[in-house]
Amino acid sequence: MIRRNFLKAGLSASAAAASSSTAASAGTEKASKKPNLLFYHDGRHPLIYMYEPPMQKEQYEAAVDELAGTPIEALMFCLGDGRTVLHDTKVGELWGHNVDQWPHLIFRRAHQNAKHLIDSGNDPLRVVCDRAHEKGLLFYPTLLVQQGTRDRYVDVRGSDFRFNN
Repeated sequence: MIRRNFLKAGLSASAAAASSSTAASAGTEKASKKPNLLFYHDGRHPLIYMYEPPMQKEQYEAAVDELAGTPIEALMFCLGDGRTVLHDTKVGELWGHNVDQWPHLIFRRAHQNAKHLIDSGNDPLRVVCDRAHEKGLLFYPTLLVQQGTRDRYVDVRGSDFRFNN
């Protein structure tokens, strides 16, 4: 698959998932206007890296809950690091799916937490998207696309697609 098509498909799928439940949220009036104050959440360091596996849905929702009652009107949430993602993707690759030996515990923890949430029926992207809409926040999925690639056995965030192309 050509990288541009891969990225278009990935972003389209993420955007569709993110926008599917906006009309039903309690804060539709707040969420319907152009946001003045947006918050970027990296989705990793203050969230999925922080918790010992297995991470629970309520812990993942904390990424949104910490913004409730603040002037923040929109959440820009990072899906992973561009080559691999931390949600139940249908077009990309799950972070760490191709790793046999982990060079650092924190990366393994991220994979285990994402995998546990997915396996328990709680797609991390759906969880945070739904929670944002429940709290009246606009939700913008973001993707880091300029990450470099290191050696296959060191770069746990590298995708098979990236290594092979």
